[in-house]
Amino acid sequence: MREQSGWVRYSNNNKVLWFSGYLKEIERSSLFAELDVLTIQKKISIIDFKEIINRTMGHFAFVFYWGENVFASVDRICSVSIFYFHNKEHKLVSNSALSIKKSINLDNDSLLENPALEIAMSGYTVGNKTLYKNIYQLTAGECLLMSNNKLKKSFYYTYSPWKINYRNKAQLTSQLTECFVKTFEDLIKSVDDRQIVVPLSAGRDSRLVVSALNFLGFKNVFCFSYGGYNNFESRASRSIAEKLGYPWEHVPLTRKSQKHFFTSKIFEEYCTETDTLASAPFVQDISAVGYLKEKNIISQDAVFVNGNTGDFISGGHIPLSLKRESFEFSNFNEVCQTSWDDFLNKHFSLWGILRSEDNDKYIKDALENLLLNREVPDIQDLDKMHGVFECLEYLGRQSKYIVNMQRSYEFHDYNWRMPLWSNQMLDFWEGVPRIYKINQNLYKNVLKENNWGGVWHNVPINSRRINSNSLRFSRLASKALLYPFGVDTWHVFEQRVFQYFLDDTSNSSITPYYKVLLDKRRQRHFVSWLVEKYLNNKGFKEISNNFPK
Repeated sequence: MREQSGWVRYSNNNKVLWFSGYLKEIERSSLFAELDVLTIQKKISIIDFKEIINRTMGHFAFVFYWGENVFASVDRICSVSIFYFHNKEHKLVSNSALSIKKSINLDNDSLLENPALEIAMSGYTVGNKTLYKNIYQLTAGECLLMSNNKLKKSFYYTYSPWKINYRNKAQLTSQLTECFVKTFEDLIKSVDDRQIVVPLSAGRDSRLVVSALNFLGFKNVFCFSYGGYNNFESRASRSIAEKLGYPWEHVPLTRKSQKHFFTSKIFEEYCTETDTLASAPFVQDISAVGYLKEKNIISQDAVFVNGNTGDFISGGHIPLSLKRESFEFSNFNEVCQTSWDDFLNKHFSLWGILRSEDNDKYIKDALENLLLNREVPDIQDLDKMHGVFECLEYLGRQSKYIVNMQRSYEFHDYNWRMPLWSNQMLDFWEGVPRIYKINQNLYKNVLKENNWGGVWHNVPINSRRINSNSLRFSRLASKALLYPFGVDTWHVFEQRVFQYFLDDTSNSSITPYYKVLLDKRRQRHFVSWLVEKYLNNKGFKEISNNFPK
């Protein structure tokens, strides 16, 4: 175990608790005491431990051990990672995947090709796999017990949006508002008047964070945006902050500065320290957070609060084929197949060259096995089918990749909170009928009706505009010329020629423009190149149509 990145060690006699994260309503000492009492029993059952975890609210991970026994758990969304290794000779638990690799002295002969393919296609592995044989990651809502030289794992929670609790619109509106209020009251209580720092964009989720804090009267808030000068995100961010009376700062990120950052020692340290061996590093705001710290712009004990992941949980990622208001004349199998295609297109297409029939079948089989392991029921109702794909995204991209944005804050020694992933938010959205999730119908309406802080009507939401007149003209002219050749032809051209310059964060500087321009493997965006670099560093060759063989 490593005492860094938010991890703290507590001990009492021969019992030790390693903990990272934060708890709601109880102290860490209380958790320690509950676990301590449980270990007095002669017969130890993982069921008893699960009862404690189900009562523990917050975002956390911990490892508790006494004698030869170990109990470890992550929270509902795996906001903090735990890894384990087991074979006939060894059983290890750690908060660092690389520590296990080093301890067991694994070399490239232990690398696995299937997890590498999964990362190449999506940025993360499916399920509990890592790139190395016998090293695994606890997944969202999972715990394990090592006792009497045996390892037992169990899922204590799975996000289940097919468990619908039917209510009318008025009831849902009232209950969602109550859920927001309770969630942000808990947030305010937990930070104890420390400064809250919000990466504020032009979208809804971070705007909800700052407007809710304003509505509840919390003053100590600092907002920032980042990217190119005067980009649409920054313009909206500044307007929102000024309207709410919160201080605001723009962190300038240019292609030159980001290129320098991506070749720096600190970026190398960040990638090493946060390496899960199960996903590429999350880099979106790591340099911006470092800028705020270096310039002493924010408090040393600041707490970062982002908008992860309101767009997903409110229904924004439901497959297109399941967004119809009615399925009265639809063929069930046809809709299901189209939904699978939509899901793979969205989440497993970082490199178009990898979207072969064999690879798609492998990924689909792996995802279906994941559902079986979680005991997800065989849904035959199209009004509930969206829940299966939301569950898959929860177990995949959200809890294995997006949640790693928090590592940016930990790396720079800051605490963090994720209010839109609170237990009450999960419980509420799990039961919302599909019709109110389509296009985030309920979410958008409640935000506009409440209009907290007065920032929901006059400040545009995601109003994207290209600042450069020459770039805007060139793009429109190219689109007109390529229109006769079809939409797909235009999208491939746009990704290769223009996307590099349309990236306001300049994260595309992870690779030179000429490589993007000349590449024919149908990369999606900068994450594609980040993934390739990550896998190259692990010993895998460049992405090709026969990767990873």
